[in-house]
Amino acid sequence: MMLSTAWILRGFVEEFFDLYANAQLEADRLSNDEWAIVRIIKDFLEKLSMATKACKSSKSTLDLVLLSMDYILGEFEKAKQWHKDNPIFVPMFNSG
Repeated sequence: MMLSTAWILRGFVEEFFDLYANAQLEADRLSNDEWAIVRIIKDFLEKLSMATKACKSSKSTLDLVLLSMDYILGEFEKAKQWHKDNPIFVPMFNSG
């Protein structure tokens, strides 16, 4: 996943900005708060990815799909409660 790669390479991205950023490029630099948002979204999407990959097999049954759907909905509900006061995450987690 792209966000996982960005998170892993965060130090190198920051170093690049420290060494080569000009005024125009500096506008694209992520703040610590924005990096925290990237981490939260990355962690959430990794959970969804695991649940959907479990259903990818040709041997998947309806029971497995229903369990995965329940898990995904539960993750949305947990995230909705955890981030209920965050204006960035409220619309994202209310879609579940």
